[in-house]
Amino acid sequence: MCTAYYADRELERWLSDQENIRKTTGLLLHKGDFRPSDTGVVLVREQENTAVNMVWGIPGFEKGRPIVNARAETALAKPLFARSMRLQRCVIPVSGFYEWDRDKQKVTFTLPDHSVFFLAGCFQKAGDIPGRRTGMPAETLFGNRTSVKDGSAPPAPSATTADRYVILTTAANESMLPVHDRMPLLIPEDRIGDYLFDYNAAKELLETVPPQLSANRPYEQLSFF
Repeated sequence: MCTAYYADRELERWLSDQENIRKTTGLLLHKGDFRPSDTGVVLVREQENTAVNMVWGIPGFEKGRPIVNARAETALAKPLFARSMRLQRCVIPVSGFYEWDRDKQKVTFTLPDHSVFFLAGCFQKAGDIPGRRTGMPAETLFGNRTSVKDGSAPPAPSATTADRYVILTTAANESMLPVHDRMPLLIPEDRIGDYLFDYNAAKELLETVPPQLSANRPYEQLSFF
């Protein structure tokens, strides 16, 4: 699973340095933890790779419990995700993510030698979500607010206008198994374009085994400022 991740200064710096990624007007990235229903930064395909804000989690079957993950092995066939996987794939840049072990101890996972790495996802536009009306572009939602803010996660756009994303998970590799039997599906940085723009390449990437991760326990609160 993946129900919490974080961003630090290195992710902010990476995003600012990417000349080949278009940033929508008013793009917001806070440094700290992200949890379901927070507003995060995701990379999507338009005419080029584009960074936009979306809300993490689509409305679930239980009120107040959004669906935040989809299984990579079945997402292409599941009615809830099939269209998104064909047309609306996304990549979520992170500095690390958290999982809780059998003793309910938080464990921090990072990718060795990489200050930023990338999780596979897909998204639904506001107009595609039952009970939601058509979403507005990021420029309308966020105007000309400061491009990057510190502190707590920015408030989510109205539920009626927010595009929403989920993170794909796959079977855990050896580095993850001591903690959980599922983990996020990672996309290599040099394959982001393939995942976003090429459906056949995306299907291939869904079957890859994630690289070995570093696990840090016990969790110590990181300082981002």
